[in-house]
Amino acid sequence: MNKKSEVDKKLKIEELIDFFELRNGYNMREVVEDMVDKIGLLNHETMGKHTLSMDECDIQWGESGHVCMLDEFVEKYTDKLLEGVLNVIKSYLVEQKESIDEW
Repeated sequence: MNKKSEVDKKLKIEELIDFFELRNGYNMREVVEDMVDKIGLLNHETMGKHTLSMDECDIQWGESGHVCMLDEFVEKYTDKLLEGVLNVIKSYLVEQKESIDEW
C-alpha cells in the first residue's frame, strides 16, 4: 500500500473513533438494550416469552443485599469496554503512523 492510502485509512479509522466517542447518530442505551433482549437471559420459565428489563434486575451479594441495579452495571461496563476498545484502536493508529513516517 502507498502512503496516501495508508493516510486515508487512518482518517477513516479516526472518523469511526469520533463516531463512537461522541455517540452522534446512535443511542448506546438502545443498542445495549437490544443486545440484552437478543441474548434472552433475563427471563424465567414462568414468564413465557416475556423478558425483564435491566432496570427490573439487581445484583445481590449473598445475604448482604443489594449491590447495584443491572442497568447501572451494564451501562458503566459498556462505557469502560468501549473506552478500552477505542484505546486499543488508537494504539494501533500510533503504530501505523510510526511505520508510515519511517517510509
